Amino acid sequence: KKKKKKKSFSLLVVQLSTVSYWGLVHRLVLHFFSETHLSSVTSRRFLPLIFCRVLSGSFRFFTMTVASCSCLNFTLHLATPPVPSPENAWLCGSTHWKSALSSTLAMAGVVVRVDPLCSQRKVNHGWEIWTVHTCRNCAIDVFAAVGGGDGLLLLNPLLLLDDQRESKIRHVDYSDVFKIVLEGASSASSASASSASSVSASSASVSSASASA
Repeated sequence: KKKKKKKSFSLLVVQLSTVSYWGLVHRLVLHFFSETHLSSVTSRRFLPLIFCRVLSGSFRFFTMTVASCSCLNFTLHLATPPVPSPENAWLCGSTHWKSALSSTLAMAGVVVRVDPLCSQRKVNHGWEIWTVHTCRNCAIDVFAAVGGGDGLLLLNPLLLLDDQRESKIRHVDYSDVFKIVLEGASSASSASASSASSVSASSASVSSASASA
């Protein structure tokens, strides 16, 4: 019976390891359930705490909030929903924000679709040096962070959340190639099509005139 339980448990662990997050859980479970750990009374005492940490991590992974700039060039995976941060309103003077929101990054972090459409600048606040990340395509300061962004994030309150992001994907100017909204792309394509049709019409009229002559 013990062998059957071990086999079923190992199969379950292998299935969970197909996902990147659960691969980490897989390693943790194998580590803490090894014979050396189970043999000690101290480790048994901490098993409930280990389970709680794993379950809370998986809950945060599946309930993260996704926010984007208005063109979807920046996509931020947040561990918690953004909340107002009036104590960090000092950043509004350097970013032209009306207010500031705060949150922390989830495991997926920040995804940038087109790097050349991004820029960064430094803002000093006391002993801290904040990096403000800007999207040049939609011309807004997206977020600010200290260092690598592992700690507190300050966010633009105009960022799009889940439902608003879906509406942008259906936008007429959304590019399937770059996965962002390129403002004026549809009008530019229609203008080029109309100019091409006018050129073809004028060439046809010229050819007909030369034929009649």
